[in-house]
Amino acid sequence: VADILNPSFAPNMLSPPLSPKMDDDKMLHQGKPRSRFSEFEDAIICEGVANGLTWGQISSKLPHRKRATCFNRYRTLQGIRKSRKR
Repeated sequence: VADILNPSFAPNMLSPPLSPKMDDDKMLHQGKPRSRFSEFEDAIICEGVANGLTWGQISSKLPHRKRATCFNRYRTLQGIRKSRKR
């Protein structure tokens, strides 16, 4: 009964230890760091679109870039932005 009323003496009723906190630098740089698109990469994306390639085919020519990244870069190059519905 004493263990239930006074849990500080009951080792099996203590809360689990807290997970270690991540440093601010680690939280900001999780995964690979971003790299800017080069003019060469921009040209590959634009030529791929002009030739009717899919985003998967275009991103396969730039192995370190994902399909969505290539798509977003193309939209940025074209000056197209998502419209926000309000």
